[in-house]
Amino acid sequence: MKSLFVTALPNLKVHETGRGFELAPGLFVTSDPNHVARLLTKAFHLLAGSLAVDSLLRSNAVVYAHEDLNPPPDPSTTAVPYIDSFLRTVNMFSMALWLIKDNSVDSGEGYLQYGSLHPIIALCINNATT
Repeated sequence: MKSLFVTALPNLKVHETGRGFELAPGLFVTSDPNHVARLLTKAFHLLAGSLAVDSLLRSNAVVYAHEDLNPPPDPSTTAVPYIDSFLRTVNMFSMALWLIKDNSVDSGEGYLQYGSLHPIIALCINNATT
């Protein structure tokens, strides 16, 4: 079943339209708010809230993965490792940017949407999953 991982990188300036560039297999960075808007479902809007959606759409850059989770996570036990792994990869990218230039790139809240009939959203803030 398709799932969506997404987080904002508000202080990163990139000029990538469409799906953006591939940061890691299946993990993309884009600055195209129209592309991000197409990724976010009505269920995501309802569950994450309008402030979160607005933050993602206004961000200078967004990192996302739209992929099948195999095996599908049991939301009560296994969604946490999936989103933690996603955000660790994003944080490694932001740390690697320090090798190029002093910067203040940091990720915002991370979201995992899993399921379509009864979608579940997991939220992780600064690698402290809630």
